[in-house]
Amino acid sequence: MMNQLAALFTGKAVRAVFPKEIYFGSEVGGLGFSCTFSYSGTFDSALLEHLEREIQEVPIQEMEMLGSNAADLFSHLGLEKLADKVRRMEGVVQVARMGDFADIYEGNLEEWGCVALLGFEQKNRSVKIFGRGFERKDQRRDFLKKFQGYQSASYWGKELALFEDNLWLPRGMTLKHLLEDYWRASLQEGGLVEVGGEVGKSPFKNYGYWKGGEDHVVGKNLEKWMEASLQKFGLEVRGLKLVDPLGIEREGPFFQRGKGSLFGNLETFIYTLLEAYQGELPFWLAPEQMRLIVMEGADPKRVKEILMKAKIRTEIEAKEGSLGEKLQRALHIKVPYVIFFGKREEAAKSVTIRAIGSKRDDTITYEEFETFVQERR
Repeated sequence: MMNQLAALFTGKAVRAVFPKEIYFGSEVGGLGFSCTFSYSGTFDSALLEHLEREIQEVPIQEMEMLGSNAADLFSHLGLEKLADKVRRMEGVVQVARMGDFADIYEGNLEEWGCVALLGFEQKNRSVKIFGRGFERKDQRRDFLKKFQGYQSASYWGKELALFEDNLWLPRGMTLKHLLEDYWRASLQEGGLVEVGGEVGKSPFKNYGYWKGGEDHVVGKNLEKWMEASLQKFGLEVRGLKLVDPLGIEREGPFFQRGKGSLFGNLETFIYTLLEAYQGELPFWLAPEQMRLIVMEGADPKRVKEILMKAKIRTEIEAKEGSLGEKLQRALHIKVPYVIFFGKREEAAKSVTIRAIGSKRDDTITYEEFETFVQERR
């Protein structure tokens, strides 16, 4: 894999730039790869850039060795931590050597392309750097454009008022319920049924089980339903892994049989969605779909009737502030549409709409607005 090669070249760069530090080894998975080593000072982004410049293609010697022999090689190269690690491993290990550096790996090493070092974390005297390998430079460039400003689920949970630490707030609970309702409806449409009780005691035979502590799903073609269902979220399925638009692979939070229940792991799936969408959830899944801002003196009765009839999840802006401040509050929590309604709109029997990501306001009649919300249900 490309990340295996990237990890090996990065490890060699670490040894070259910090020859007096101890190299602990590398791991591949998730976003890409990581390399860990000791560092006595304060690590910073300038050092990360230095390492990236140091990485270059060198001949790789691939070997299969007994753990004891690999340990002797690592000791000879001054890689004592890796030597200790392979001594505890049974059987044959795969070793890649590049001059005075070597590391263990899994799988097949492919033709080398390029690498991007994405970040690091330092704990006491240990540094772990994260990166990703690419076959071509244009792939690296496109990825870095997407990666810039990428935020974690915990960030979006707080920013969108969904959850904070282990506390799920009202908006977050709405999101949970929406997903639960979606899964149940989707299961029925896919010819699958939800049952309770102990696995193995169901009256259904020749069905696939979705095993869990409380919830089970039985039915034929479970994997086909799973893949088709996830397409609605813009996620790919590779084996039993979810892949978001940034290309980050994660273990399916409730798609591994025997590892948790269908709805018991819903929180993990929400974290995946928040990172995949970077907080901007699709309209059907947004806890708040529209924000109604009513200007002083206007009566929004007809607008409310249209929204209620279409069952659009709406909040009316009630906090003090200028029109710009009210708009900014709605945009900050990623409300898909903001509706402005003042005396001018009331007289013209119209509403003014601003879509998230747009700088343009559109004014439409009540009839057009009714069609607009119905199409987005």
